[in-house]
Amino acid sequence: MFVVSFNIMFKDINKKIILTETPYLFVNENLRNIILEIRNIIKEDMISIADEINIPVSKIALGMTIINTTIDNTHFVEVNLINTRELKIAILQR
Repeated sequence: MFVVSFNIMFKDINKKIILTETPYLFVNENLRNIILEIRNIIKEDMISIADEINIPVSKIALGMTIINTTIDNTHFVEVNLINTRELKIAILQR
């Protein structure tokens, strides 16, 4: 499995808009690095992007484009961040 990119998205009832896209290349054996990068993105970018475009942080999600090399296909995964520890810490530190 390869994580190809992370995307910060605006989620509304009828639409999703990609606000940022950051290219990465992580492989499955670096799962710890993937988790650490997700935490860093949440702590460092989510609040500032929400503030910058004046939307509630609850309307922002993290997406990942993943390629599975064993069955040769691509997936887009959306991570619900509203209940993550890192986002709660970032909100409290504002």
